Amino acid sequence: VELSASLWGMKEFFLVGFFLTVGLTDLPNWSTLGLALVPLALIPVKITLYFLLLLVFGLSARTAFLAGLSLATYSEFGLIVMAAAAEYGLVNNDWVVATAIAVALSFAIAAPLNRYAHDIYGALERWLRFFERRTRHPDDEPVSLGKAEVAVVGMGRVGTGAYNHVREIGKKVVGLDSDLGKVERHLREGRRVVYADAEDPLLWHRLRLDAVEVIILALPDTEAKILASEQLRKRGYKGLISATYVWPEERAPILAAGADVAYNYFAEAGVGLASDTFEALAPGGKSRPNIRPDVRR
Repeated sequence: VELSASLWGMKEFFLVGFFLTVGLTDLPNWSTLGLALVPLALIPVKITLYFLLLLVFGLSARTAFLAGLSLATYSEFGLIVMAAAAEYGLVNNDWVVATAIAVALSFAIAAPLNRYAHDIYGALERWLRFFERRTRHPDDEPVSLGKAEVAVVGMGRVGTGAYNHVREIGKKVVGLDSDLGKVERHLREGRRVVYADAEDPLLWHRLRLDAVEVIILALPDTEAKILASEQLRKRGYKGLISATYVWPEERAPILAAGADVAYNYFAEAGVGLASDTFEALAPGGKSRPNIRPDVRR
C-alpha cells in the first residue's frame, strides 16, 4: 500500500512533466497565460455541474462532491489533440502552450483539493446536503444492522477471519464493506454483509448501533480507521472499538482517535502459528481445518 501510494505520486508528477513536454513547443507569454487562465477559472463551475448532475441521479451529497473534485482536472487527451491540430496547421502554437499550462495547472490545483477532500466536505457538509435528494440511492448505506452485537468493517482477509471467529463463539455479527463484489461473494458464502462506505462521516450517523457492543475496524487504510473512530465517538458511541494497524507509528493516532484496541496482525501472526503448531500435538488437533488430517503427534 505504501509503495502504491508513493508510485502514484510519482506518476502524477511525471504526468505533469509530460504535459509540459508535449505542449511547451514555445515559451509562454502573457497572451498564452491569459488563455490558460480562462479554463482554470471555469474549474469551480465544472465541479459544481458534476456535483448537481450526480445529485440528479440520486447519489449522496458526499459522493457527488468527491466525484466532482476527482473530475476537476482537464484531460491530457485534449492536449494531444491540440498538439496534433497545431502540427497540421489548424491552430497556432499559442493554443498548444495555453492548453499545456491549463492542463498542468488543473492537476496542480486538484491535487490538494483531493488530498483534503474529506475535510473540505466536512466543512461544507451542512450546505451541500441542502441540495441532496430526499430519495436514497439503491447503493446508499444501510440504516439498521438488525440485532448484530458485533460489526466488522472491512471484509478482506483479516475482516473475514474476525467475522468467522466472532460467529464461532456465538455472537451475532454483521460485516460492512464498500466493495460490492466482496459483499456479493460473502452473501453467497453465507455471511451477513452489507454495503457501506466507512469513509463517509454520515454513515455513522445513519446506522443504528444500539445493539452493537463491538466494532472491529479491519480496513486497509489508516486514515479511514482514524476517521471512523472519530465519527463513532463524535456521535456518542460507547461500545468497544478495535482497529488493526501495520506500522508502529500508526498505533498512537488510531488510539487517539477513539479506538480502544489497536492490533498489529503481523506481530500477532507468530502467536497464531505457534498456537496451531501445538494444537497439532493435542488430542483433537486433527479437527482444525489448517492441520493435516494424518499429522503425527
